[in-house]
Amino acid sequence: MRHSLRLGRLFGVPIGMHWSVAAVVVLISYVLATSTLRSFLPNSSLSARVVVATAGALGFLLSLIGHELGHALTARRHGIEVEGITLWLLGGFARLSRQPQSPGAEFWVAIAGPAANVVLAGGFGVGVAASVRYGAAELVRVVLSWLVVANLLLAVSNLLPGAPLDGGRVLTAIIWKRTGDPELARLRSARVGLAIGAGIVLLGLLERFRWSQETGWGTLLVGTFVLFAAKGEIGTAALGRRLRATPLSSLMSSHPAPVHESMTIQQFLEHHGPGPERALPVVRWGNQPIGYVAPNLVSDVGQPERSWTSLGRCMLTLDHVPRAWTSESVAALMERSGGSMPSVVVLHEPRRGHAIGTLSRGQVRDLMDLPIDFWGRERH
Repeated sequence: MRHSLRLGRLFGVPIGMHWSVAAVVVLISYVLATSTLRSFLPNSSLSARVVVATAGALGFLLSLIGHELGHALTARRHGIEVEGITLWLLGGFARLSRQPQSPGAEFWVAIAGPAANVVLAGGFGVGVAASVRYGAAELVRVVLSWLVVANLLLAVSNLLPGAPLDGGRVLTAIIWKRTGDPELARLRSARVGLAIGAGIVLLGLLERFRWSQETGWGTLLVGTFVLFAAKGEIGTAALGRRLRATPLSSLMSSHPAPVHESMTIQQFLEHHGPGPERALPVVRWGNQPIGYVAPNLVSDVGQPERSWTSLGRCMLTLDHVPRAWTSESVAALMERSGGSMPSVVVLHEPRRGHAIGTLSRGQVRDLMDLPIDFWGRERH
């Protein structure tokens, strides 16, 4: 989710918000003005309560920004690029360029958000003490006290031990440290998150239909989000385990037959597509390749041009084709390539260093498309 309104930068981190944040401000302001502040100060005027409640809602948004800034600045200290922070209906999230690469980094990035809320709670607590000392309006003291409680609740609720919550990241770091397997750690943490999400949904149902509390709708919304986000985490972690466990040698095309550079795209597709997207060497004479081509490299060429455009015009030249060892995993290759799969890879045998096969993006996509069950287990 990208933010629709840019708010500026803090410590060099872009801050923005989704349009749904307006609903959060209105809802918090309404609840504070008509319920919380009214119950503590029933004789206060409605206009004064609305003004102070709106300030409290904005203070809550600042608390969310502080939480995400804790994650972002800690991630930056561990060498992770921060793309920005976005506030939305159910809180906020920091967009990181990649996941932490060690259990220590995973732990500190995760714990930084709740720690920031504890610090903010202390800051608002100082504000409460100052308002008492200097005789500020009671409405101000009540809202500052509410912000103290809200920040402590944010810290505690986010430390529930299941992904996608911060406590799930902490659990991931602990399992990762013990097992040495980051994907297994993320998978187990996401499974716990699935159970936590189901528990929150059940609590929301009880709150709304058993205890007749309107706040049950909000609890249901949060639980549903945690449930679906945890399911997404399970799929991502299971796919990561699959890519890390699959060597490139199990997917490659061994010693593929070369094609001549003068062959047209139409002839190439008639002979080699739309079947498996194998990458083939392109030769000029003899068997020495001058480049490589795969169906995904030529599929974007328009139909009229295919009959006269040669492979030599659309192939990847040798200096644009990465090399890899057959013993490498798919995940290792993708990490080395900046997080994405190259169009064509030439695979070399580790002992002799000779090129013995090729791998195309389509072959890896076929691997990624294999089904995974509800709990993240392989179904094939």
